[in-house]
Amino acid sequence: MIKLVLFDLDNTLYPTSKQVKKCRESAIKAMIKRGLPGSEKELEIKLNCIIKKLGSNNEKHLNTLVKQTKIEKNKHNAIISAGVTAYHITKQRIMKTYPDTKKTLDELKKRKITIGILTQGVTIKQWDKINRLGLYKYFNENVWVVSDEQSKKEAIKEILKKYPIKKEEIIIVGDRLDTDIKTANETGLISVQILQGPYADKKEDNIKPDHTIKKLKEITGILNKKTLNKKQ
Repeated sequence: MIKLVLFDLDNTLYPTSKQVKKCRESAIKAMIKRGLPGSEKELEIKLNCIIKKLGSNNEKHLNTLVKQTKIEKNKHNAIISAGVTAYHITKQRIMKTYPDTKKTLDELKKRKITIGILTQGVTIKQWDKINRLGLYKYFNENVWVVSDEQSKKEAIKEILKKYPIKKEEIIIVGDRLDTDIKTANETGLISVQILQGPYADKKEDNIKPDHTIKKLKEITGILNKKTLNKKQ
């Protein structure tokens, strides 16, 4: 019997990649309007290269984009601020969970199953997402934000101390094979990959989930099985 379900956050409970893309597009449009030279497509390609190089959590993406263009320095701040403002206005407007997220969490609560979030990223940023999405009421302090796969494993040790239950009574649900599923498999927990977001079609040698679902609501079908062994 499953007693604890741990969810990844990004592209599992809400469509992070899709929404971030729209925010970046809004930022570029606002920056062009303020005087940044280049087409939307050209600047989008440059911005994606910058993000890949600096990392998604770096806060200098737009600054770097502006500095790479031939434009007077006294215009930089006005252009950057226009992009930042547009990004956050769009974020506030479109940031929502997947349609079935909250219904699924409500169902798990009804079943008296403990739920938590185990996510990788910058702590304040991840908590900001949880608050903006209205998810705090479901998880309260049952949230673990870590920096890498190793610290995910350390977090699982903490979780097992907090909830002294068997590993086969715990499910990890996530979209990425190389982090979520790998961590679950290596720590002996049941792994469920949700096939949505940019990693849905990614393949990793020697990393296989115990179960796959296309929508979050399908997790209830897995819980309804009389036996829930690994690699079914």
